[in-house]
Amino acid sequence: MVEQKDEWTSSVFLALGSNMGDASTNIKRAIEKLQHNENVRLLKSSSMYVTEAWGSSSLNDFHNMVVEVATKLSPQQLLDLCLQVESNLGRSRSEAKGYENRLIDIDLIFFEHFSCHTETLQLPHPYWSSRNFVLQPLNEIASNFLPYNGNKKIADFVADCKDDLKVVKLE
Repeated sequence: MVEQKDEWTSSVFLALGSNMGDASTNIKRAIEKLQHNENVRLLKSSSMYVTEAWGSSSLNDFHNMVVEVATKLSPQQLLDLCLQVESNLGRSRSEAKGYENRLIDIDLIFFEHFSCHTETLQLPHPYWSSRNFVLQPLNEIASNFLPYNGNKKIADFVADCKDDLKVVKLE
C-alpha cells in the first residue's frame, strides 16, 4: 500500500466530461463524489462548456469542465479514485479502442509539475494542449499556470491551439 502524504498538493487539474443522460448533472455528481474523499479538496471549478465530440461526428455533444483540487493522494491514488468515481456513477469501460459516448470521464491533466509515463498514467495528459474542450475551461480557472515549469502560460496554449471543434460556454 502506498503511504499517504502529510502535505497537500495543489495545482492538480482534472477534466470532466459527459455526453449521456443529464451530462451536467453527471459531472456535478462526479465532483461531489470526489469531494467525499477526505484527501481531496475542491479549489476552483470552471464553467460548464458544451463541445462537439472529439474523434467522431457520430457521438453526442459533450459537456465539459475543469476543476483544480488539492490532494494528499499520490498521482496514482488520485487516478484510482477517479476511476472508482466513474465506476460508481455507472461508467463501464469498453475494451475497444477509440472514441465512444461516456456517462462520465475524469482525466488527470496536471499534477503540479509532476511528469510520469506508465502503462496506466501519463502526466501531463498527453493531449491536453491540442483540445479546446480542455484548454478553454482550464484557461478560465488557471490562465497563468505555467506547465512544465516553462514560460508559456495556459492562455498562450489556447492562442496556439489548432483544434477547430466548437466549444460553447454555458451561462
